[in-house]
Amino acid sequence: MRRINGQPFLYTLDPGAHYVNVYRFDAARGETAIPSGLLAQNPLPGTWPSGQPSYGEWPWRDVNGNGVVDVGEISSNPSTGSTVGNGFWWVDAPGNVWLATPLSGFREMPLQGLDSAGNPIYTYASSQLFAMPQPFTRLARLVYIAEMDTMYLSGFTSAIPWDATHWKEAGPVLARYDNWSSGTLTQRTRSCCRGTQRAIRRRPR
Repeated sequence: MRRINGQPFLYTLDPGAHYVNVYRFDAARGETAIPSGLLAQNPLPGTWPSGQPSYGEWPWRDVNGNGVVDVGEISSNPSTGSTVGNGFWWVDAPGNVWLATPLSGFREMPLQGLDSAGNPIYTYASSQLFAMPQPFTRLARLVYIAEMDTMYLSGFTSAIPWDATHWKEAGPVLARYDNWSSGTLTQRTRSCCRGTQRAIRRRPR
């Protein structure tokens, strides 16, 4: 849950974290969550929604405010035209959307305000790209705490490489970077916990 201009918004992920859903609320409809937007790393399987690109990232915003994904409201990502796959989303307190990609660093999509229907506006044109910082060779998770200006990244390094048999693993290496917005990437702490992760994974249910 995030509040933008005092209004509540709900952000959710699909089970595989391939896309993030945005829901708004209207006092006239009580606590009913109204579909407001969607950001996808790649085309969704099946026939829903119709009109989505056949390849690459794409966003949807409920421009007419009817809570339905209409074909004319879907666009594509002209800056990359690519499919990310297995990235990880994070929405910070001010409502900015972050996406950590496995091999291409990560991206921030700053909130561009609300449209006339009350939907958060995100555009690829306004996004900011960040290279993968040392010591990582592959990223798996990202959490940015805006009120502390602190970035947390987890993933893999050359010393502890990615193991494809562990699907959607968060990564054994965790790093914290303080004063993120200053532009000076200063790593403050780093920890490793792969042995613990595997012990937990093997624990019987």
